[in-house]
Amino acid sequence: MRTAMRFLGLLLCPLLFSACKKDSMAADTAQPAALTQGQWKVASVHSSGSSAAYSNYRLRFGPDGTLSCLQDASESRGTWQWQRRVETGALRLQLADGRAGIALLHNEWEVKSCTPSTLTLARPGVELQFARP
Repeated sequence: MRTAMRFLGLLLCPLLFSACKKDSMAADTAQPAALTQGQWKVASVHSSGSSAAYSNYRLRFGPDGTLSCLQDASESRGTWQWQRRVETGALRLQLADGRAGIALLHNEWEVKSCTPSTLTLARPGVELQFARP
C-alpha cells in the first residue's frame, strides 16, 4: 500500500507543479484590475532630485491592457508591460520595447499602491502619484 502511495505521489507531483507554474506565469503579466481606462496625469512627485522633469508626463491605459507613457499629452514615449517580481511578488512596470531615453522610462518602476483613481509608482529616489483628471 505504501509503495502504491509513493508511486502515485511521484506521478502527481510534476503535474501539480506544472499547474502551479502556469498559474503564476499567467499572473506575472496581469495589470491591476482596479485601474480605470483613459488618460492619467501626475498628481504629485516626491524626488530627491529635480521633480520638474516629471510634472508634464501622462499615462494612458488602453482597453487592451496596455499602458503608454506620453509627454505633454501628445508625444508617445513607449509602452510598459506589467510584470510580477518573482522573488518578492511585487508588481512592477517595465518598458516593453526595450528603449531607454527619458528618466521615467529608463528603469522599471514598482507599483506602491493602486486604486481606481490613483496609481503610485516608485523607484529609488523618486515616487510618482498619477491620478485621473
